[in-house]
Amino acid sequence: MSRLSRRLILLAIAFALGLALFLPARLLESPIQSQLAPAQVALRGTVWSGRGMFRNAAASIPFAWQFEPAALLRLRAGWRVELLAPALSGAASIGSNFSNIEIRRADLSADASLLPQLHSAAAIVGLMQPAGRISLTVADALTAGYGSVPAVHGNALIKADAFTLGSVAPQPLGSYQLQLAARDNIVDYRMIESAGLLKLDGGGSITLAGRRQFSYAGHATVDAALPERLRASLQSAGRQLPDGRLSIDYKAAW
Repeated sequence: MSRLSRRLILLAIAFALGLALFLPARLLESPIQSQLAPAQVALRGTVWSGRGMFRNAAASIPFAWQFEPAALLRLRAGWRVELLAPALSGAASIGSNFSNIEIRRADLSADASLLPQLHSAAAIVGLMQPAGRISLTVADALTAGYGSVPAVHGNALIKADAFTLGSVAPQPLGSYQLQLAARDNIVDYRMIESAGLLKLDGGGSITLAGRRQFSYAGHATVDAALPERLRASLQSAGRQLPDGRLSIDYKAAW
């Protein structure tokens, strides 16, 4: 191989590396927006590091990302993503491969009023006028397969502070902490902390595919300060115990 040929090969390699290193993030705007329509996404920077803005009818959320080389050890392309809006903030490591999306080291916080905007399945929650603050913590991997009903695996912790359903009661129902354990299309949950006008202890499951179902089995302590209509609804769903608590075993399709 001549000296000229070697130089041409080195120049071609350098050009390819330079193109990869400085690949503009805006090239991904169109395929991302096709998945999120009617929401809009604007990206600035490179595929490896940059900032962007997500907009829909409810909110505008700035965010930033940084490529994480360690994800390659798990055979994934991964980024550390930071959400920068007061209504939705925090950071998470997000990786993907051909079969699923993975979330690690996540600590996210959102206004409860945004819940109906996160997924169509939560739209009914919007009718109840939710308020308060919801946080999600993931230590190890939580994975979700691609598809309209993704198979979910992993564990997470959810906290709800001063959680309110405005259509049910004007004051906060309480603050709660739940442990989630997901497998395939079933998410099991267990209440580990509960305080406020409506105290809950127990757990249940949410079935995401097929015959979609919500279940709860446990106890409820209802404060007299709650509206009479809400107290009557809860009492009709359970059995009064001698200590004043309600024993509830509830299942419903959704």
